[in-house]
Amino acid sequence: MLSEIIQSRENSPIRLKSTRFGKLAIRPEFIWNFPEGLIGFRNCHRFALINAAKDDESESLFAWMQSIERENLAFPVMNPLAVFPDYVIRQDEPGIIMRGIDKSDGEYQLLVIVTVPERDPKGITANLAAPLILQPKNKTAWQVILEKGPYKVSQPLFAERCSKTDKYDILVSVGSYAPPVRIKREAAEKKEVQLIDSATIRLEEVVSPPESA
Repeated sequence: MLSEIIQSRENSPIRLKSTRFGKLAIRPEFIWNFPEGLIGFRNCHRFALINAAKDDESESLFAWMQSIERENLAFPVMNPLAVFPDYVIRQDEPGIIMRGIDKSDGEYQLLVIVTVPERDPKGITANLAAPLILQPKNKTAWQVILEKGPYKVSQPLFAERCSKTDKYDILVSVGSYAPPVRIKREAAEKKEVQLIDSATIRLEEVVSPPESA
């Protein structure tokens, strides 16, 4: 009888009052353990992933990672591959080796923390330099700082646009994680551009500047 009571308590939902979501009842199996905490929040070890969609049946690009220890702490997160399909973490990254993470076994999930400026939601950025690597089989996760990749702490999700004074230039997206490159309109009309590293790319998406007033 005592063991059944203990097991019942262990499986009972954890209740908290989130500053963002209000009252929550989170079952233990939906809680992720970060033994090392997060950058800037080393004392926060348990987080729950919350769907950002308005209803359970809808899918959203974003989710929220709600802290269990701090009710006023929640981070928007996303799967980087949904926006940056070229995003790759090298297996020889020191942070990967140190934690014994083997990405080849396919048992890991990947998220990155997103920052949304309060005054300019279009300026949303993703931290591609310090992804969250989650292991579903034991609900353990780490935030790993990448040392060998070309990724940024604040990578824009949307291509920026030219100012009205730059009517002879346009911006193009060179790669999924690379910042837009400013080129002359003549090069864009040829549908290709020669980069500094001598690599020629095809221009798939061209962001034209607004017309001058």
